[in-house]
Amino acid sequence: MDYPYIKKYLGKEWLENQLDLVNSGEWIDEGIPKKKVIWMGHYTIKIIDQLIGKHKDVEGFQKWAKESKTSKVFGDCLFELICFDELLKSNKLIIKSKNINKIPDAFLKDEKIYVEMTNLKDIPLSIELKVNDLCEKSQERFENSLGIHFIGVNNFFEYNEKLDKLIPKKELSILANDLRKKLVKLNKNVLGFILVHNYLASHPRINKFVLYREIPFVIFNGVVDWDLLKKIVGDFKII
Repeated sequence: MDYPYIKKYLGKEWLENQLDLVNSGEWIDEGIPKKKVIWMGHYTIKIIDQLIGKHKDVEGFQKWAKESKTSKVFGDCLFELICFDELLKSNKLIIKSKNINKIPDAFLKDEKIYVEMTNLKDIPLSIELKVNDLCEKSQERFENSLGIHFIGVNNFFEYNEKLDKLIPKKELSILANDLRKKLVKLNKNVLGFILVHNYLASHPRINKFVLYREIPFVIFNGVVDWDLLKKIVGDFKII
């Protein structure tokens, strides 16, 4: 696979480093066979290349690419590109749009809402401290504007060999509950948190692997505006 868009926007060095990580088979430690982990990694890189090609002309994309090539691994890039992909299905989007002195990850032009994205690479030793960090980040990024914070929670799931699928760890509910408690104390400009889980699995009808995109928790400040939520989450499956 040539990965032309990755080479053009993230660079050959970034690609080589990520392929080394993929081929190590050490980027997932959830009991999945190493051969399958390596295959999943290569498929993920392929999806990243496709999403870059799809959204390379979105306003601000070049800023995202410049930052990502020096600071993000492929799991972070996939998470953010998936969020961009879903947001763009019903929104006009500016990537890396400045908000006073901060630069959130995106701005929804029609809704006048900023979006921040944080991919949690590991389950923190203290979920309470991590929740405090996420809430502080939200308030800093959004300042006097409305904003929603997407949080990647792939590492809050584990592979169940008997069921042959990923199931949530108990820490996921703890994270969601702590965010919910903290949110009511934040400024009303922080609209809420959307927890995102993406994974590869076999599709039963078409007999091939596909990338599933799910939202295990939506945590809103006050009553959920379902019309707004539908516009924001696109085709994410809310579970």
